[in-house]
Amino acid sequence: MPLLLIVATGLLALAIFFPAAPSLTLMNTKASPRGGDFTLQGVAGAVSLSQFRGQVVLLYFGYTSCPDICPMSLGVMSTALAQLSEAEQQQLQGIFISVDPGRDSVAILDDYVTYFSPRMLGLTGSADQVAAVARQYGVAYQLGEADASGNYSVDHASIFHLIGRDGELVEALGHLTTPEVLLRQLRQLLAER
Repeated sequence: MPLLLIVATGLLALAIFFPAAPSLTLMNTKASPRGGDFTLQGVAGAVSLSQFRGQVVLLYFGYTSCPDICPMSLGVMSTALAQLSEAEQQQLQGIFISVDPGRDSVAILDDYVTYFSPRMLGLTGSADQVAAVARQYGVAYQLGEADASGNYSVDHASIFHLIGRDGELVEALGHLTTPEVLLRQLRQLLAER
């Protein structure tokens, strides 16, 4: 089977398991159990969401060994971010949290995310810390069985989380979100003061 067909089949299967609405607007986020502050490790040390108060945050959960969904999603993110003006970019922080802390060191994450955009940070922590943050944001994931070489995949939800300047989760966009839709939503949040 050609590689393109395998990837397309994988995306279809993922779309069935994680159906994506173009926009899953969260109502009354202050009463919602989703979202909230967290502290994880980046290449320069501890990073907390609260450090970015006053900025818009674009948050995504994935892992660097992901063969298709994560690179495609980070491609969407980087395409949208590149279309922002320099002034807009200064008001936004992209964050990629690894759901595979066993393989994704902070150095590996930093190389991975900066390949896509210098406006992104790669964060990780212990398995328990990552699981707690994923629960806060309603992100399901599961590590697969390791093969004889120790390789495994990670099934995970593919969601773009948009966090307002006040640190509150505003919106969750599904996997099929285009760069144009993401850009429009980011600009709308950036325009709010």
